[in-house]
Amino acid sequence: MSRGRNFEAQNPTSLTAQAKQRDLALDVLRVGAILLVFCFHFPKFQGEPVFGAVARFGWMGVDLFFVLSGYLIGAQILNALQRDDFSFKRFYRSRFLRTLPIYLSVLTVYFLWPDFRERPEMSPLWKFLTFTQNFDLGSSAFSHAWSLSIEEQFYLICPALLLGAWQMRRRSVSFGLFVILLFAGLVYRHFAWTAFSALSQPQTKWDLYLRWIYFPTWGRLDGLTIGVGIAAVRTLLPSVWAKAGAMRTWIFTAGALVVAAAVLLFVDRLSWAATVFGFPLLSFGFGLILIAVARSGAGVSKMPAPVAYGVARKAVSGLAILSYSFYLIHKQVIHAVIENLPVANSRAEHLALGGLSFCASTIAALFMYQLIEKPFLKLRMRFER
Repeated sequence: MSRGRNFEAQNPTSLTAQAKQRDLALDVLRVGAILLVFCFHFPKFQGEPVFGAVARFGWMGVDLFFVLSGYLIGAQILNALQRDDFSFKRFYRSRFLRTLPIYLSVLTVYFLWPDFRERPEMSPLWKFLTFTQNFDLGSSAFSHAWSLSIEEQFYLICPALLLGAWQMRRRSVSFGLFVILLFAGLVYRHFAWTAFSALSQPQTKWDLYLRWIYFPTWGRLDGLTIGVGIAAVRTLLPSVWAKAGAMRTWIFTAGALVVAAAVLLFVDRLSWAATVFGFPLLSFGFGLILIAVARSGAGVSKMPAPVAYGVARKAVSGLAILSYSFYLIHKQVIHAVIENLPVANSRAEHLALGGLSFCASTIAALFMYQLIEKPFLKLRMRFER
């Protein structure tokens, strides 16, 4: 056994060892999502449209994260149900050991060190601790944790829903639940839109859009629902999933076109069509792309050797592993970089600040992984033996 393999065997939580266990194709999507989010947030501290259209629509990275989370968590639960060894205790222990330590650590710093915040105002602590921060949320520090609130709420209800549908042994029940969740989102967003669309003040309309449409759970379940639906097809309909392999290129192309259509729809984010249909359309497009890359055999083995096995793979998988910490910390790091460096006066200087902020966020995420995530990952592995 080589020295590298010895190290990985002795250090299973190292980034190198973790990267070799991952699906590179899904990691590419994760990295794409975190890049979109970063490009969306960075100009807000600069006041300059540094990344152009990517910055304008970078918020869509969160929707890609939702689809990925729904798919991965749905597959985890359904695979366990198929093996007849699903355990609520094991599921919640694994999830909470994955998400809570780093989240609570960042939250603690926010409340004990006000200068750390990217904004002076902040939601009450109890909202963060109960994962209800995404309700009635305005512009405040650590506001980007709203998506974590939705995911934690999803973790609470998804296992029970899937277990109930599984025990009924009827695919029509599962399909009906899928349709109901998507349709309920359409109905809710329609009535919420009619409530604020007639207002004349643009800023008031935008604030209500964020509070009633963008942040609340009941308006944003499309991505998670579609992700779980994809996991169900893969687990319960293997013949359909197998056929997707032969159509991978067409599915990816269709997904890209659907995402492009969603982008065009969201040019006017406050329109009725964008508000009601935009999120499910975007999630459906991301879902098709996910199917194309997640299809068996569409991962590392189908990628060019320099990408699949070289430095690029380590970089992509490494950043994907750090994406959770990166997401939690990047806005504060951007704020710190911009506050402590000279004001940028040219596009080149703005881009340099962006690159520096990205590198600093990655270093901060790596530090958090080593200090906080890694010990709890070891604990998770111990429980899973």
